Amino acid sequence: MDTTSDQTSNPNDSTRNMASQKCRLRTYDSERSALKYWMNRLQRLCAGPADMEAIRE
Repeated sequence: MDTTSDQTSNPNDSTRNMASQKCRLRTYDSERSALKYWMNRLQRLCAGPADMEAIRE
């Protein structure tokens, strides 16, 4: 019985895994950027007399 063929992975699988990881990282980066944007915006709005505008948003 040949067990080496069971243990080796298909090169296409590893390429697919790398592409999937890159896609997840891109998604994470864009979500992080959006979160930073809205947190900074909220902090700016709450820093002065515009607190009510921040609450409405």
